[in-house]
Amino acid sequence: MLSLILQGCDGGENNANPVGYFTDIGVANVDSDTGKIIKINDLQGIVMDGNIIMMSMSHKIVYDGIITNISGNYFTADFIIFVEGKNPTTATANGIIIEGSKIEGRLMGSGIGNGTFSLFSMPNEQVDISNAINELQEILDGDQN
Repeated sequence: MLSLILQGCDGGENNANPVGYFTDIGVANVDSDTGKIIKINDLQGIVMDGNIIMMSMSHKIVYDGIITNISGNYFTADFIIFVEGKNPTTATANGIIIEGSKIEGRLMGSGIGNGTFSLFSMPNEQVDISNAINELQEILDGDQN
């Protein structure tokens, strides 16, 4: 079993440090290609070494990002977005980190790359992330049928 122990840590120079696992109770409201809003209610994420990966199993969407800047509690990031492992699109994001609690942001792109998201953390908990990694691989592999 693969697990990760999350600990609160100092972000250095008064910058937030969002490292950790963010549970699958996160939410997002993003645009669809048909002009309707897609409401995601199972968004989860992993943030580590300047990378941020968010995913929804129910919508088979992966947001693969790099945090480009953290200043205080505010961040910017660049994302490549996949649906069922295909059709990558890009978006930039900015938002706020409430350390030990959540990350909220605004995606600025087109389609599923445009909207808002909120991730919720499980601070100071031991978390089994093997399921999250398996789910990520399933989405990236796409529909194999």
